[in-house]
Parts: sequence; C-alpha cells; structure tokens
Amino acid sequence: MVCYTSDIPKAEWSSQQTQNVLFNSALRQSTAIRKDLDAFVEASSPSPALLGQINASLTSFSRTIDDYNKLAKQEIVATKQEKAFERLKTFRAELADYREQFGRLRQVNDEMVWRSRTQLALWQLPVLWEQPCG
Repeated sequence: MVCYTSDIPKAEWSSQQTQNVLFNSALRQSTAIRKDLDAFVEASSPSPALLGQINASLTSFSRTIDDYNKLAKQEIVATKQEKAFERLKTFRAELADYREQFGRLRQVNDEMVWRSRTQLALWQLPVLWEQPCG
C-alpha cells in the first residue's frame, strides 16, 4: 500500500517533516564540523574566526540534537522512535568526539601560541650581561 502525505493527519505530517528536517540538518552540521576540524588541523596558526566558528557549530549541533530528541520522544510509531533513538546515540557520540578533538586541538594551538610569544619576548630582552658595569 502506498502512503501519501494526504493520507497522514496534518499534525503527524508536520511532526514527521520537522523530524526529517532536523535529522538532515544534524547530518549537515556534523559534516561541516568535521571539515572545520580538518581545516583547524591543517592550518599552521588557525584564525580566531575559525575557532569561533567551530565553537558556534558545536553549540548549534548540540541544540539540533536536543530538538531532535524532543521530537523522537513524541514519535508514536515504536520502530520509528527506536530508529530515532539510535540516530541520537550516533549524533551524541559524534558531538562528544568533536568536542574532545576540538579541546585537544585548541590546547595544542594555545601551547604553540604561548611558546612563540615566549620566544619573541626572550628575543626582545636587552642583553644585560654584555653591557659594561660601572
């Protein structure tokens, strides 16, 4: 039997559509975060804009997952709800992995920036021991 959207009650149709939209949005966000993290790794000195973009993307991805979770809990069909919960597990695992990866990358970047600033400061110190006393 073929089921058309006109056969589905309007309230259920909009919920299904919203859930599909959120799922597709989460997939796109996950892909974008992965690309941004790869760009972060490849950059010798990542820009603050990239850091902010990744941070904002992680927050947005988290909110999308939360919204998808709310709709999954409201799903009436048990198999669809189960499938949605499996997708949520995957999304949450990806988010945790991305946050951990971003934290490690950011820490390494911060250490590199600190070292370069320290070296620059040392080069700028006057050489006191070469100046004659007195």
